Amino acid sequence: MKMKFDHNTIQVFSFIYQKGGIMGFKRFLQIFALLGFVLFLWGSTQAQVVDWKKPYTVDDHTILLMHFDGDLSNASPLSGDGIGYGTISYIDNTDVPDLGQAAYLKNDARSDSTYIIVPDTAALRLNGSWTMEGWVNFLTIGESTDDWHWRPMLLCKEWNYAEETVYLGFLRFFGPFYRSEFPDDELIRIEGTWGVISPGVTYHWIFIRDAAHHYIASIVHDKDGNLVDFKVFPYDPDVPPPRATDTAPLKIGTSSMGGGFIDGIIDEYRISDIVRKYDIPPIIAKVNWQDNQHVAENQDITVTADIVNYASDITSAKLYYSTGGDFMPIDMTNIDSTMYQATIPGQPLGTEIRYYVEAKNSSGFTSSTLQSFVRDSAYYGIAVVKDHSKVLDLEFENGSGLPYDSSEYHQTVNYYGNPQYSSDDPAFGNYSMYFEGDTSFLRIDQPAAFMNSDELTIDFWFKADELRDGPSILMKQPEYHWDDWQFSYRLWMHDYGSGVTLYPEVYIQTPNGPDQKWTRVWASGYYVLEPQKWYHVVYKISSENNIAMCSLFDHKDSLLYEEGVTINGHPKQREGEFTIGGDYVWNIKYKGWIDRFKVYNYAMGLPPAILGVHQKEVLNVAPNTVTTVGLDAKNAAHVYLHYIVENDTTDVEMTKTGDNSYEGNIPGLDFGKYLLYYFTAVNENGDEVMDPADGIPYVIAYSKEKSKTLDLDFEEGSGVPQDASDYANPIIAHGNPQYSTDAKSGNYSISLEGDSSYLEIPAPAPFLASNQISVDLWFKADEMPAFATDLFGKFPVRGNAWAFGPRLWFQDNGTLYPEVYIVSDDGSPDQAWTHLPLDTLIQVGRWYRVVMEVGADTAYAQLYNENNELIDEGGAHVNGHLNPVSGKFTIGHSQFPDMPYFHGEIDGIKIYNYPIHLMTAIDHNKRNSVPVHYSLSQNYPNPFNPTTEIKFAIPELTDVQLNVYNVLGQKVKTLFNAKVTPGEYKVNWDGTNDSGHQVASGVYLYMLKTKKLSKVKKMILIR
Repeated sequence: MKMKFDHNTIQVFSFIYQKGGIMGFKRFLQIFALLGFVLFLWGSTQAQVVDWKKPYTVDDHTILLMHFDGDLSNASPLSGDGIGYGTISYIDNTDVPDLGQAAYLKNDARSDSTYIIVPDTAALRLNGSWTMEGWVNFLTIGESTDDWHWRPMLLCKEWNYAEETVYLGFLRFFGPFYRSEFPDDELIRIEGTWGVISPGVTYHWIFIRDAAHHYIASIVHDKDGNLVDFKVFPYDPDVPPPRATDTAPLKIGTSSMGGGFIDGIIDEYRISDIVRKYDIPPIIAKVNWQDNQHVAENQDITVTADIVNYASDITSAKLYYSTGGDFMPIDMTNIDSTMYQATIPGQPLGTEIRYYVEAKNSSGFTSSTLQSFVRDSAYYGIAVVKDHSKVLDLEFENGSGLPYDSSEYHQTVNYYGNPQYSSDDPAFGNYSMYFEGDTSFLRIDQPAAFMNSDELTIDFWFKADELRDGPSILMKQPEYHWDDWQFSYRLWMHDYGSGVTLYPEVYIQTPNGPDQKWTRVWASGYYVLEPQKWYHVVYKISSENNIAMCSLFDHKDSLLYEEGVTINGHPKQREGEFTIGGDYVWNIKYKGWIDRFKVYNYAMGLPPAILGVHQKEVLNVAPNTVTTVGLDAKNAAHVYLHYIVENDTTDVEMTKTGDNSYEGNIPGLDFGKYLLYYFTAVNENGDEVMDPADGIPYVIAYSKEKSKTLDLDFEEGSGVPQDASDYANPIIAHGNPQYSTDAKSGNYSISLEGDSSYLEIPAPAPFLASNQISVDLWFKADEMPAFATDLFGKFPVRGNAWAFGPRLWFQDNGTLYPEVYIVSDDGSPDQAWTHLPLDTLIQVGRWYRVVMEVGADTAYAQLYNENNELIDEGGAHVNGHLNPVSGKFTIGHSQFPDMPYFHGEIDGIKIYNYPIHLMTAIDHNKRNSVPVHYSLSQNYPNPFNPTTEIKFAIPELTDVQLNVYNVLGQKVKTLFNAKVTPGEYKVNWDGTNDSGHQVASGVYLYMLKTKKLSKVKKMILIR
């Protein structure tokens, strides 16, 4: 800014100096300097409006800037110079002379391959706001997909972003897009106006992503500055940001994703990591209102719009709405920054409101939401409806003219092509509607807001004249059709190769997270339809009940199949039309008859659902105590509790205690008794569901606290062993177990031959299921147990087969491996496996005593020699309780098939429902959460790929090393090397050596070393 001082200005300076002296003059200079700074900032702000007819200049936000003045140099330090391939020449830009030279990419034949690469840098991997801009003149244009330049890329960062042009005959438009991060992996794109590109014409193009206002924009000018195309696409803020992890180079003039080549002239390419400001129409970034697409009768509707403007002021923002006639304007009020608001007055029941937003700025530009879409009539829509009502009812009984909607909303149904009323074998009444399969379909024009609902039932009859792959029987369309597969829902026909089946699908938007996207209801066994037969279809979607389901009935209305899937969210609400007999996806129309077509805005007759039971799989309660059990259920007219005592079943209707909550009471039984119970829920149609769904009942055991729950001393000497505890658990002897006089307690032990013999307490074995437990037994191996041989285990009957209770088995090196499955007390994820490995190698022919216990916060295992002297121990602190599974308890063999049997003697088996030894043996050593001894756990998982976790416990302050070795004893990697305080530690190994290179598959050893001891275990890496 140049400043000019005239005679009067100098006189002012002189006057200030005379009146104020030197201090006054200094004060004036400070004010003048401040004024100059403000003027500078004002000038800088104004300068942010891009003069795109001049060469761009580099600033801190410039990621790439190529002028193409004789070379491929890049003015930005954030990315490198271009590398040219093929035939590139530099010519004067005669259309815009101020730009100097331009690059001519010659691709005038299929054999040409001219393009430019800019090597990858972190700055080029954009995932926030950006502006991409440049000039292009396409000298030749592709006319079909066979042309090598039918879809050239102006620029492309593979799997991140691209600005492409689509020619393909008459289309010819600019179409920028980007790819979102996982898990959505969604293509966010905007399609320009068809037919705007002509060969030999110079265009200035702009691609903007505004992460603050959640829109992308495509803007095109001609060489004289006239606006050729202007499109805005608001994207969902919940969609993840652009994928910015790909290291592919930036390509100019082509794409590694299969696009064609530019045959033409390019100039002034710039990429910035901000939104550059242009003198363009206002951008209406988002329009929303607070209640989805439906309102109650006479409810006012407040609509909010985010209107972004850069180079000038908003002079007008209006909301236009129509209730069937002309559109009426309402001035919108600026409520905050770029946010504007207006209220549509409440309307009577049955009204469908169409509306759009228009904005003008002081530069003379006008824009509206209609410009955001491919079609000019994509209005927003609101339906004034009642909850739980029928919104469409087509009987086709008028016999001629437009089909008549006899619902209370009387929607207008248009027909296209030549659908005919047919009196030939209608499903009901005198007429059905016949579609000839070529051009015929019915349509409720967009926005068809009555067809948008989170709860939905579509009920109709159809008879296919011809079965083909692809035609839709019904669809709720999107507002714009080009390359948009995010329709709300549809039901179409698909041929899997063995015949045509129904294929219902719905696009699910997930609250507060990435979209669930497509949810499809698969027909049971891919049920194959037959032509010339009437079928009855009921398609239901319920966001409240998290289900989408489809039922198919035959011509007698007998159920053929009914399938449902779980959804987590609601159908995507689209403003397009509702069609019957055709859609925009395939150019294939349905051929056949449709009759009695009805749509409801609620999910009718959903099956009952038991959402969750409030208690554990096994409950241990005091004798003669009444137990209240509860559950949550939906869509239930009645909920029943069924309990079984000694084969007698009692049915009790449960009391509703909340919206979906039910309770019932089970009477108490005497000590040592147990009962089984389950639940059923029934809806108004008589449909019934049961919990547990697998048919294995829950269990209540009436037991005393701190009692012995199993006592096997084998002193019978013959016959089946008897439980001497107060609970008298039944014992099953499998194979041929024998009594032996080689006993450790009393006169007899039980001898298992190692082939087929073991003992079992059958399910539910309730008294051996407890939050806390002690297991105490003697054993002697007559031969070295094979890997995974069980001494004992408490196994589940449902769910995770590995989530058993306490289990004690042998490793392949002959050591014992006690483990327990711990369930969290506080609702956090399960702690799952807690391992208590023992390091002592078991010797054949020697007696050992093993004690395994789980208390309130500690799990512990001890090993004693034949003289009952402690020789080994292992323990860990736990955050939770033992998993009280209701399955069988086995001694000498696992429940899993093809597992080895124990060969040897077992004696003195005692189980308690409390930690009897922990309370006396180690309480004085626990030191709160400090480990009581050194331990090294088996890695998990094992075998593993790609990573495994190793846990160890240290009871004192000491130096610790954890190293990995190969089988030759050579060190592979140091995983841990530090002085540590007492505690439990976890280390991961990713299968690399100290140099960071991946090691080969095989057996590896890991060693824990301290000043006092070394412990070694084996692990297996599988590539």
